[in-house]
Amino acid sequence: MLRINTFGGLWVELDGRRVEGSGPRRNALLALLAVGGARGVSRDRLLLYLWPDATDERARHSLSQTVYSINRQLGEVISARGTEVRLDAAVSSDVGELLAAHQAGDAAAVVRLYQGRFLDGFVLSDAAEFEEWSSGERRRLELIACEAMEGLAAADPAGPEAAALWRRLAAMDPLATRYAIALARATARAGDPGAAIKQLRLHQQFLRAETGAPPPAELTLLLAELAAVPVAAAPGPAPNDRSPADPAIAVEPPASPPSPGPARPNRRRWPLVGVALLLMAGAVAVARYRSGGAKTLTGGAMVVLADVENRTADSTLGPALTVAASIALQQSAGFSVYARARLGESLRRLGRTITDTVLAEPLAQEIALREGGQAVIALSVAPLGDRVMLAGRILEPATGTTLAARRESVDSIGAVLEGLDRLMGWVRRQLGDAQWRSAAPLPLVTTPSLSALRAFSEAGSAFRRGDYEGSRLALERAIADDSGFAMAQVQLGIFHTFSNDVRQGLHWLREAEARKARLTASEQLEVTLSLAMAEGRTADALAASASLATRFPSAPRWHAYGEALRAAGRNPDAIEAFGRAVALDSNFAPSHQSTAIAKRTLGDYRGAIDAYDRTWRSDSSLLLRNFYNQQWGAVFIDVKDYARAESVFRKMLTPAGDQRARGYRSLAYLSLHRGRYLEAIDRLDSAIALYRQASLSLYRDLTLRADAASSRGDLRSANAALDRAVTIFRRLDLEAPFLTLVGRQLIRSDRLGEARVVLDSLRVRAALRPDRLQDQAALAVLSADLALATGRPAEALDLLRGRSLGESFEPAGRVIAIDALLEVGRRDSALALAREVVERIPFGIEGMQDVFRTFGRLARIAEALGDSATARQAYSSLLAHWEDGDRDLPLIVEARRELARLQGAAGR
Repeated sequence: MLRINTFGGLWVELDGRRVEGSGPRRNALLALLAVGGARGVSRDRLLLYLWPDATDERARHSLSQTVYSINRQLGEVISARGTEVRLDAAVSSDVGELLAAHQAGDAAAVVRLYQGRFLDGFVLSDAAEFEEWSSGERRRLELIACEAMEGLAAADPAGPEAAALWRRLAAMDPLATRYAIALARATARAGDPGAAIKQLRLHQQFLRAETGAPPPAELTLLLAELAAVPVAAAPGPAPNDRSPADPAIAVEPPASPPSPGPARPNRRRWPLVGVALLLMAGAVAVARYRSGGAKTLTGGAMVVLADVENRTADSTLGPALTVAASIALQQSAGFSVYARARLGESLRRLGRTITDTVLAEPLAQEIALREGGQAVIALSVAPLGDRVMLAGRILEPATGTTLAARRESVDSIGAVLEGLDRLMGWVRRQLGDAQWRSAAPLPLVTTPSLSALRAFSEAGSAFRRGDYEGSRLALERAIADDSGFAMAQVQLGIFHTFSNDVRQGLHWLREAEARKARLTASEQLEVTLSLAMAEGRTADALAASASLATRFPSAPRWHAYGEALRAAGRNPDAIEAFGRAVALDSNFAPSHQSTAIAKRTLGDYRGAIDAYDRTWRSDSSLLLRNFYNQQWGAVFIDVKDYARAESVFRKMLTPAGDQRARGYRSLAYLSLHRGRYLEAIDRLDSAIALYRQASLSLYRDLTLRADAASSRGDLRSANAALDRAVTIFRRLDLEAPFLTLVGRQLIRSDRLGEARVVLDSLRVRAALRPDRLQDQAALAVLSADLALATGRPAEALDLLRGRSLGESFEPAGRVIAIDALLEVGRRDSALALAREVVERIPFGIEGMQDVFRTFGRLARIAEALGDSATARQAYSSLLAHWEDGDRDLPLIVEARRELARLQGAAGR
């Protein structure tokens, strides 16, 4: 049976097993048909969504081919007769079942089926219409799920599931105070008021950081109630109080209410009209607040309301109408309104003074463009003969194009508010039906240049899709447009460090450090964190990331704090921080993945596998990028599930280029781990053939191939691979740790002169970052290896003594120390260290082969000390681990021969 899964990603299962190799457009078609259900989807809609830029003939041909391809692979699951295309009735889907459950009023089934955002992380390039459709469906389905969760929780507030439901809701909409309050009440009701208080305080911090608004009165009162602190009831806002969302408005109440007067406007009384309207708006707001009748915003699209353009003689009318319009817009459940309390922060990022609080139409348009606003609402009021004219326009932020416009004419002063109410009703209806494309917000970073900000945003998009060169060029363009753009300098510094050009990376990060005084508090901490991480100052990075997470909480910041904790070796604390990130965004895949890595480090392999499963459900693409796939498969190596590990690594063979090459490298590591060196060399050759230019990845594969060939005794092939790796070393600016790889292979091949050149280059690179553990460990290991190779074993031991080498270099450092201890005659110490080395075999690092070679070292040392039993055990362990290894591999041949000899001697 075929099943289509759309919540938390997009994947297809056939008879309970995931279908691999389906293209994104095929999966997108299945998602569209799953939502269409029994009624199907018209061909024209499918053509528009999936092939919007193709000619009609070509699009229809593509649809036919796609349907044919799916039916051939999965059985006749799609019917394409007539004008409608639909799925066969036997095909199931989570979205279809959820919609059916919603229609039937089965809230429990809706909650059970909603396992993440609709098509989360799934992108169909060159199909903006599909993206617009999926975005709308995502919002609709999220609303259905929220309603179901809220209904279940409210129906049984003391039930065992209530807290879990409120927790899910709070994670889906972190700005919704009522979810935070409901969660706190449920937590306290379950007997943990302390945890409830912590949740509320975290929500307070989050609100303050994201909106700048003071905490709602209900939240403050609940905090006091939970803490058993008596709090005097605060009076409700007086009708003439200034709205907290509009700090620029300051008016005095009239001494007495205006007299009725004639129907025609009396200009001498206009100043009092604005005041009266503000009083009425405030009274309406208070009444709605107190009655609980205001609708709760859903956290959907955001709109920006510009200050009303006032062309009348009454200076108070514009601010009064702005307040009234804001209140009217805030009653919508379909969108949120930009909070005026955020204006100061927005202006700082624009490089303007905070006192400049007039939100005129051009400024409103730029703020909407920068911060993800989907529309700008521009209003004006003007006298028109004996009447008053109210005008409203809805603008598209990127171009300023008027999407819709309307006028309302009223015949008296007293009717202005009534006219505004009609105008706002029209605006809300238009927003509900608007067809503009949803625009992602520009990054919230400080720069007065909009063109620089756009280039910065473009750089981030390019980096995420793997276009690293495009990312670099966009960042350089951003800095050219604004030479003081510190956050662009930070990202360019990170880019160069990521690309192994440490000197350039540190240059740009230090340029940003010199300019950080002009930045917001959160940006200053991000600059400090980025530089500390690049320089290897672990304690400083930890402090900065802790401040960011606690003062400006968000899922990425809690995740960054977790990574800093993990780098400091504090894995249990790191797991807790990743949990905080997931609490803010349950689908934040990087934190699920990092939780898996931390749990694996702690030996919790089952927990690590579960966390990787959550990662896959949250973002099926994350584990198919960079080195994440190898880390995922490695946990199955730990539990000796080699078939599952190979299945994970083979997922990387679908992408193209370097990503596919990394899949072959992971498979090669698996082969080496099992003693199948010929297979490993073949897989490395497949990887090497995919690279189109010299790169770090090609360099690593060549050094790994040289080691594998050398271990098989094929010195000619090993030296050929090593020659190519040395050429890359001379051409590219590689990070310090990677120089140790080729340096040690040169020593092993007795090419000591070249190894000295590599060591000299390594010293220069390591000096750039004296605080970075990995750089200094790389220098110590290569220096010790060369000292040992040139007859200086005591110096080698001194270089390694008392030094923390980290996971990457610990095996190599210990193996060098074993040989150095033997050279100075300390065989007992060498035996003890060799025992420690073979106890744990790492995976996926170049030192893995050093550990396998240590089994033979251990056996030889033990036999020399008269311990034949340990020698036999060492050879037996190696052969058991490599039971499927190459029979002619020298290490296996030696182990068999020596084990037979020792067993024969023991039997005599």
